[in-house]
Amino acid sequence: MKEIPDHIAREELVSILGNLIDNALEATLNNKHKEVRLSMTDLGNDLIFEIEDEGEGVSEQDQARIFQKGVTSKSGEGHGYGLHLVIKLLQKMGGTVTLEPGDQLGSRFTVYIPKADISAS
Repeated sequence: MKEIPDHIAREELVSILGNLIDNALEATLNNKHKEVRLSMTDLGNDLIFEIEDEGEGVSEQDQARIFQKGVTSKSGEGHGYGLHLVIKLLQKMGGTVTLEPGDQLGSRFTVYIPKADISAS
């Protein structure tokens, strides 16, 4: 990956990736496979980040609502905000995120962030 474009706030990128990686690590805690994979590329017009875990995965029912504020599979208070923050930051950047089953187990979140400054249009 080359230099991140100046218009992409580093702290927002860290928030996006940090939330997704934290969730991936937590998803693997109770699984015998405890691997989380991160890949990054800047080929083409987008920065692309893939975060894949070997947890239980996200049910189809939950996939439709997982980015809504307050939605969580975790017990206790203070959860349900990370993925909502991810989607809000990506919308601000003109980016997107997809969710699909991982290659073996778990889930794969793929983040696409345009390298072009959408606010300059």
